[in-house]
Amino acid sequence: MNKLKRIYIFIIGVLIVTSCEDNDIPTIGDDYPTLVQFSNNNLTLATPEGGGAVNVEVTVSNKSSVDRVVNVAIDTVSTAINSQFNLGNLIIPANSYSGNLEISGNFDALPESGSTNLVLQIVDIENEESEVIENGKLKVELFRRCSIELTDLVGKWQGVDAWGYATEFETYMKDGDLMMKGGILYGWLDDYWGEPIIAEAPVKLDINLETFKVSISEQYYVSTTYNGKPQPDYKLAGSGEIINSCERIMDISPILIQPELTITGSKYGDEFYVRLKMINE
Repeated sequence: MNKLKRIYIFIIGVLIVTSCEDNDIPTIGDDYPTLVQFSNNNLTLATPEGGGAVNVEVTVSNKSSVDRVVNVAIDTVSTAINSQFNLGNLIIPANSYSGNLEISGNFDALPESGSTNLVLQIVDIENEESEVIENGKLKVELFRRCSIELTDLVGKWQGVDAWGYATEFETYMKDGDLMMKGGILYGWLDDYWGEPIIAEAPVKLDINLETFKVSISEQYYVSTTYNGKPQPDYKLAGSGEIINSCERIMDISPILIQPELTITGSKYGDEFYVRLKMINE
């Protein structure tokens, strides 16, 4: 009996080791159904006038000596129409655990304002006797990306952060830089953290007008008190993206920094994150 137990444990061990090689999804062997899945279930595709594309990875649980075609269908909940996008062929190359599906957008056919959703569903792998589909649905939000200058981003921005606090700030130009005055995490600091703000300073937003990436280098932000006692000053840093340049919608993920404390939000609940829309131009 002990010998049988040792053999059984050895077999399980082999299966576990095999499942960890080259891939994050279980890899058991050729005699088992192939597991196939999208590596991401939500994407955005901002399409400029010249067109734009995004690649989404699809992974499988085993290798094959030949290329494999993964069939994908458009889900009935999609709001996007055929003229607004193009889909490439989804092929898992021979001796590979993954392949990429290219999705491109058509600027002229996309809505002038707002967005539309393309929802895809993995159907099967051609010529596979059996497969298991997991995370088989992908939602892609499609919208236009307009060319802008920094001055186009000057105005008042509003949103609600991941903690449910209303967020509002204003942007203005100073010496060629886009500056932000107030707003981000003010509600969190005053309410949840219990530290009223007694002083503040504007911070510089660095925006790449080609990639639309937003970055905030570490800089003084606010001073607060706790139970009437002044606290160490807070600096602000962060990153984000202008996800819709036509409608001026921006995501920011901020970080608060004190001399001996860095706060991202995750330690206390949700990560700090806010989506903002410019309400005047």
